[in-house]
Amino acid sequence: MQQIYLALILFYTFRVEERMDIDKFSAHGEVHAHFQAEQNILHINLVGPFNLEFMQKYERVVGAQRKNIDTPCWGSLVNVHGLALAPMEATNAGQEIVSKAVALGLIATAVVLHETEGVQCKRSFGLVFMNLQH
Repeated sequence: MQQIYLALILFYTFRVEERMDIDKFSAHGEVHAHFQAEQNILHINLVGPFNLEFMQKYERVVGAQRKNIDTPCWGSLVNVHGLALAPMEATNAGQEIVSKAVALGLIATAVVLHETEGVQCKRSFGLVFMNLQH
């Protein structure tokens, strides 16, 4: 009887963990982007908060726009709505994405936080751009 009970607990635990893994890998956050060729500006609109899976979605959406940029120097305007919060792994992924963009000609970025969340959010965006070398 104890073995059956233990098997049921293990099965239940496996199913709960399996469900948690499915939820764990869904992207949190929204991203929309378009390139305005007349002004050489990539407009990016974000709705947070964000997770690592969101950064993969971001790279797909924004990367598709970057492929259409046919100029050696361009800038980006990032509008952030909602909480501009992300775990460190997502922030690190953001640094890699920005490094790629710099290699493709990004020379300036303006980030507009539409929801005021204080100094910590400003620091988070600073971390994304901090270690870039032009």
